[in-house]
Amino acid sequence: MSPSIRDRQDCRDCPSGDDLAGLIHGDIPERKQSELSEHVGECTSCQNRMEALATAGNAVLSSVVRHIDRDSPPSDSAFWKAIGKAESDATQVFIPTLDVSDLKLDFLQPSDTPGRIGRVSTFDIVRVIGRGGMGVVLHAYDPSLSRDVAIKMLDPQLANNDVARQRFCREARSAAAVSHDNIVAVHQVNEDEKSGLPFIVMQLVNGESLEQRLKRVGKLSVAEAMRMGMQAAAGLAGAHSYGLIHRDIKPGNILLEAGTDKVKLTDFGLARAAEDLKLTRTGFVAGTPLYMAPEQARGDDIDHRVDLFSLGSVLYESLAGKPPFEGRTPLAVLRRVADEAHEPLRKINPAVPGWFEDVIDRLLDKDPKQRYDTAREVSEILACGVAELGSLSPLEVPSNPCSGPRSTSKLTRKAKHHVCFKTIGMMASVFVVGAIMGGAGVAEITPMFDSPTVATVVEDNKEPALASAALPPIDLGPNSREVLKAESGTVWSVAMTRDGSTLAMGIESGRVLLWDVANKRLKFDLHPEKADLLPAHAGTVWAVDFSADGSKLISASDDGTVKVWDLMNGKELKSLPVGRSIRSAAVSPSGNWVAVGDRFGTVRVFDLTEEKVIAEFEQGSTVNAVAFAPTALMMTLASAGTDGSVIIWDFASNRKRFALNAQSGGHSGPVYGLSFSPDATRLATSGWDKKIVLWDLETGTRLSTIEKAHDDGVWAVDFAPCGRLLASVGEDGKTKLWDSETGKLMKAFGRHTGTVHAARFSSDGQILATGGRDGSVRLWDIDCKP
Repeated sequence: MSPSIRDRQDCRDCPSGDDLAGLIHGDIPERKQSELSEHVGECTSCQNRMEALATAGNAVLSSVVRHIDRDSPPSDSAFWKAIGKAESDATQVFIPTLDVSDLKLDFLQPSDTPGRIGRVSTFDIVRVIGRGGMGVVLHAYDPSLSRDVAIKMLDPQLANNDVARQRFCREARSAAAVSHDNIVAVHQVNEDEKSGLPFIVMQLVNGESLEQRLKRVGKLSVAEAMRMGMQAAAGLAGAHSYGLIHRDIKPGNILLEAGTDKVKLTDFGLARAAEDLKLTRTGFVAGTPLYMAPEQARGDDIDHRVDLFSLGSVLYESLAGKPPFEGRTPLAVLRRVADEAHEPLRKINPAVPGWFEDVIDRLLDKDPKQRYDTAREVSEILACGVAELGSLSPLEVPSNPCSGPRSTSKLTRKAKHHVCFKTIGMMASVFVVGAIMGGAGVAEITPMFDSPTVATVVEDNKEPALASAALPPIDLGPNSREVLKAESGTVWSVAMTRDGSTLAMGIESGRVLLWDVANKRLKFDLHPEKADLLPAHAGTVWAVDFSADGSKLISASDDGTVKVWDLMNGKELKSLPVGRSIRSAAVSPSGNWVAVGDRFGTVRVFDLTEEKVIAEFEQGSTVNAVAFAPTALMMTLASAGTDGSVIIWDFASNRKRFALNAQSGGHSGPVYGLSFSPDATRLATSGWDKKIVLWDLETGTRLSTIEKAHDDGVWAVDFAPCGRLLASVGEDGKTKLWDSETGKLMKAFGRHTGTVHAARFSSDGQILATGGRDGSVRLWDIDCKP
């Protein structure tokens, strides 16, 4: 019932004065608080009664309330003491972030799966991810769809709190109503039969929040902030298109996917439909003060532009290393938000372009009418800026962001100046999952070399040649030889011993699994010493590799460590504390060294015996892949970066041999995959631009390019021991085999139901292992003898 209707009726349904007083002082049961709050939120008569009760007996405060529009009281007024006490009291009202160490898991049902801590409904619970506010977030496995998910449950301590339950259910409804690539997807909303707790089944995002990133690095680069803001604005545009206003955009609610920094907005607990946001004079305000819009802080009517102000605050903090409005208490922050101007951003960070500062200033305008009209406009402007800087990572951008009519705004004109439209076109998303492909193992190589292809091979000084317009048939009949399921998240890396008897997989959950291939049996789920319930690493395992003699395995992770494992007993032998988030690693042919590439652009070569660094190089951007030349005497190492560069290092003499980049005919975006040919005369590279490039290692020149090798980014390449066959896997879910000398596509097969990230031949050339987002490794029979 609307307030205007309640105003015209009598107050027979209104609560007593004692009840209203109890609501003010918080000394009535929680269930009744909820009922009264709902009533008062719609009844202006009761709002007036509450105002009178709240100021009764306090002449100073009553006077201030009646004359709130007048100038501030004199400095010696009793008002300031009263407001100081009120502010102090207000800071004591909060929902604490709770430590998971004291969380009792008795609300979980027992699980029949070894190594799992319990079960919710049909979901096996792997671990507790976090706890705070109203919910407990769990890493779970969905056996029906063979995928990892996140489950957010109402905190057991709030099981009888109706207000918390209503807000939790509102979050579920709000988040489930929106479908957008930059918003965490909701798969299911349900209630657990045993505990009676509601829960939300969501997409599991492997990565960290922007809040965690800023605590770790201080602030973002201009390019990183621009990309983050572009995607966050696109997600907000998606929510706004469904009529939802988030109301709590802050660094903690912006998730960054590991490896790609793709943005996912989360926590729609405060989201409300636009038509429900006519706030009444109760003064109930929801949000986070540091990022709250002035009209939101004042309790005025609000619309979607409060989210734009919050986004401006987040962008400011990302570039300045501090929020635009700070204060010792929440009320002090809100006063600054409402009344004070923020410090000029470029005064703190001169690297910020003038037009970018103008965009943020406009987002932070006190008057919502002076901000941008829509989040989509903000996303498009930032996409133009990203294009001017060059694409540094695979991400989704608005379609044709600079092709529409230009705004008459001076700020918009600045942001859209000199944008390369071809660059925008090249920045299409690599996150779209391709069609599910299937196929049989390869029987022999010789007949495959005669198959046609649609791949374009570009050789230096020659026109591109198209071998044939007909694709080889994609066989959906026979399956792969074996399917090994990780059942704990995306498989990012695979490795096999020389004889193909043992396979290792590195998983996003931090687990490292060792398999007996012949018996399709899990040999070891590796754990740190004296920590049998913990995974091998505390972060995504980006690389696994065996020593040449097959006695040891190395694993490298985002947690900043490289670990060495004994394959006989699965025990951890040693841990190299690199101290920086590791993105790639490889063992040398001799087994004496391990090369490590981190997210900060540094490549290090460690001596495994002495556990010390023997060489160090700078890549200049995140090192996505490293590889040793297969001939031990060469002491040559290749590394690939997010900036599109590939560097060939001679680490014995500590010098750079070649820099292979776009200027030399290489990739126009991040390079993900590297592989040396068995004779070490050629190098294959692959990247987000869908290409595979073959390089001559004698001269450092490009031999040929396979254009559009995959429908989307090519995550990995691997030469077979026979030297001619090359495998590639990609974002489109396909695995392909190529004749590396002619560029012909020999075979395409699949069965993976999502992106394939890793590919590795056994040393005898009889098996190809591929692993990907669907949490499985597939083994394919290949006849490729060295």
